Amino acid sequence: MPATSILNVDALPLSPAVRGERDLRLDFFRGLALIFIFVDHVPGNVFAHFTFKNFGFADAAEIFIFISGYAAALAFGRSFMRQGFKAGTRRVAKRIGEIYVAHILLLIVCVGGIGVAARAFENPLYYEYINLVPFAFEPFEAIWRALALNHHLIYLNILPLYIVLLAWLPALFWLLKRHRAWALMGSLGVYAAAKALGLNLPSYPNNDGWFFNPFAWQLLFSIGAILGHAATKGVILPRRRWLIAAAALYALFALIVIAPWTKLPGLEEWRLVRGDLLAPMDKSGLSPWRLAHILAVAYLVAIFVKPTAGWLRQGWAKGVIACGRSSLDIFTLGTILCFVGLFLMVEAGRDLWIQIAINAGGIGLMVVVANWLLRKKVQVIPGTSPAMVPAVGAGLSPGASPQRAVPAPPPSSQP
Repeated sequence: MPATSILNVDALPLSPAVRGERDLRLDFFRGLALIFIFVDHVPGNVFAHFTFKNFGFADAAEIFIFISGYAAALAFGRSFMRQGFKAGTRRVAKRIGEIYVAHILLLIVCVGGIGVAARAFENPLYYEYINLVPFAFEPFEAIWRALALNHHLIYLNILPLYIVLLAWLPALFWLLKRHRAWALMGSLGVYAAAKALGLNLPSYPNNDGWFFNPFAWQLLFSIGAILGHAATKGVILPRRRWLIAAAALYALFALIVIAPWTKLPGLEEWRLVRGDLLAPMDKSGLSPWRLAHILAVAYLVAIFVKPTAGWLRQGWAKGVIACGRSSLDIFTLGTILCFVGLFLMVEAGRDLWIQIAINAGGIGLMVVVANWLLRKKVQVIPGTSPAMVPAVGAGLSPGASPQRAVPAPPPSSQP
């Protein structure tokens, strides 16, 4: 049976082989993004040469935001589509409140911890590196600006972005309820306006806008949400050879431009194209090159990585999946560990064994805490299925019989 377009109103039924099963791919790649974020954010970390950012234009932030949009559609879609706009908005507002509280607590821990470390190690450069200088010279101004999400510390700018993206979700679902094309065009319009008019939210102390411009990054979040909403309707991505070839060629092009092999000794000059060919590669405004790269990779993953892949159930993958299922808690922990890694690298040195200890210890702690959190979570209500709607690319297998019922996503599918 041919696959339906994601913009088609007619839904394609889900395969009974994958209905009722949690799609582990979402949790795995979200957990992997959180691990990459931790590794990338430890300054001078040699292991950061092996993360996603070294093999194309996009990095772990794009993975996280794209999957968060997809997961948000699964988590809140039923409330919007079946219980009404007000019910869905209330659930989103509650989640925004939880993330805001987590962000403020993380801010307090980091400001306090960095202040103590700066005094203990007699190194005022920590204040400047983390962007804590306003707290020293204008404490009251800096505090209320931080509470208003107007002042961001380094590494603490993803959760404010996510809060704004969730605030955009009700409007996106209002458009989705009418047609997926409306939602996509509305999101593209906001992105185009951000590019053409320089739209951004104000920042402090430098009024140059948020590092992650939410007017631009909402497009990636929205595409993920549109695909997640389509999956709940039984719609799958088209599996066309020319699409697969185009995505693979673009991913290869990104790899050639980034040229990760040039970081190896003796290969620094071995470039096939100029390194600045596409410069500047704007991350703040989500460059179209970065957007196309993450979408190409996501498409290839959806096509070639099956929800039933055996490696997703192996021990090493289960630890990553556990991180993805407790993403807010693990992101918070990973951010704190970034600062711990910073202090260790500065004060203890950058010897390889120290870096191995920082990375192994940090990732190991993230996995241990994630598994502990999963064991502590309350199970789903008896009589309901702990299923997550299959991710993009999971649709009908050849010859599968139609099934109209779609299981409701559990609370644990929230980002």
